[in-house]
Amino acid sequence: MGHILQVNLPDDLDAEVKSAVARGEFASESEAICSALSDWRAERLVKEMGVDELRRLWDEGVASGRGEGLTMDEIKARARQKARG
Repeated sequence: MGHILQVNLPDDLDAEVKSAVARGEFASESEAICSALSDWRAERLVKEMGVDELRRLWDEGVASGRGEGLTMDEIKARARQKARG
């Protein structure tokens, strides 16, 4: 399961999380928070990689051939999944 952590969110963030769950974007508030933290971790990873590593990955992607016709959201989702390990 994982470690239980209690956090106090500002009212606007609390409302946003509850609204996302109510719309069915997430099954629970915990899932919404975990998703946001995963995005934050992936963003940090990209920042830590540095420009040279990003250029190498870009070149590797270009050399791999034509894409699969994925949308940008699908590409981001795959990158997040890969960053989670």
